[in-house]
Amino acid sequence: LEKFKEKLKNVQFLEGLGSMYDKSLRTQQLANWLCEKLHKTAVKDTVDYAASHAYADLASHVVYEFPELQGYMGGQYAALEGRADAAKAMEEFYFPLTSSSELPSTEEGCIVSLAGKIDTLVGNFLIGQIPTGSEDPFALRRQAFGAVRILLEKEMNVSLKDLVEKAASLYPAGTPDKGLKELPGFLFQRLALVLEQRGHKAATLNAVANWYEMPLTQVEALVSALETVKTGEDFAQMLEPAKRVCN
Repeated sequence: LEKFKEKLKNVQFLEGLGSMYDKSLRTQQLANWLCEKLHKTAVKDTVDYAASHAYADLASHVVYEFPELQGYMGGQYAALEGRADAAKAMEEFYFPLTSSSELPSTEEGCIVSLAGKIDTLVGNFLIGQIPTGSEDPFALRRQAFGAVRILLEKEMNVSLKDLVEKAASLYPAGTPDKGLKELPGFLFQRLALVLEQRGHKAATLNAVANWYEMPLTQVEALVSALETVKTGEDFAQMLEPAKRVCN
């Protein structure tokens, strides 16, 4: 894996954003920061190794011939090299494969997968590579869905704002910013859809002003509370005069 990782120096990530080797280092740094932020020191060594080598299998002949085996092969190589602790996290690095499919099954896997997804989103938005209409060549919508679901379903106590700002700080000074300000809105749309899938009304999220600055479990709790209040008689009595004042 170490030899494969070295070969990533010759593989471009995105134009103007360095190589896949550089991306590996950023993913490793972001994953380690997440471990500290979430107080997960017990898994830090495993997370560090898995994140550092998560993209290494892209340089293997197997993945070159069969791209659908990316991630899976990394897990196989890690197990053969005696890192069974990191193998599952690397195997499931790209999970979820669709907006609704299964998340990584381990704590380490979720941290490493989240770090990779956030780095990809930040990088693409920095260079203005933002999905429009049906165009989404880098599957950024799926990456955003995955990041939101991991944060929400695994109850991670970190905000999207902190994650995005940390990821952006890992890019070299002087990296042009052509669209990072668009990323919160993009994530908001994915979060609204995920909450809808979890039984909430997506429109209620509009009333949570600081959703970007708090852990998504708190955001969902506020949405639930607002939906409960809306069904009460007191709210109905307050709504009509409030509407008139707004008008």
